[in-house]
Amino acid sequence: MNKHCAKAFSLCPDYSDPAHASLQQPCMVPLATDLLEKVAPIEQACYSHPWTYGNFMDALNAGYHAMALLTHAKGDIMGYYVAMKGVEEAHLLNLTVAPAYQQQGCARMLLETLRLWTVSQQLTWLWLEVRQGNTRA
Repeated sequence: MNKHCAKAFSLCPDYSDPAHASLQQPCMVPLATDLLEKVAPIEQACYSHPWTYGNFMDALNAGYHAMALLTHAKGDIMGYYVAMKGVEEAHLLNLTVAPAYQQQGCARMLLETLRLWTVSQQLTWLWLEVRQGNTRA
């Protein structure tokens, strides 16, 4: 693990507040529409069948749980996930780590954030279906 994802992370502070502008640690933010233009190139780089802008918009409009891991407040996207809440379960629909941050523990951080959310929602199961050719997953 290198320095990026080995550090502790938190929710990103309000970066409009000058007191937080200089924070340089990884942090989580809700994956919102304003981040989707940064997500698209990551999807394209990582998958042979990437999600489209429309797929992400549909997920966000449906109220799915989606988070992004940033290098720091207002920083680069290191990774993100989208999960759908069901009855006593959550389905992980997309978990992606940007190529520059792979093999550094970022997926583990994203999964831990998702796990904490499932616990807070009193969900019993977390499901992930993986394409047969996705050997890295």
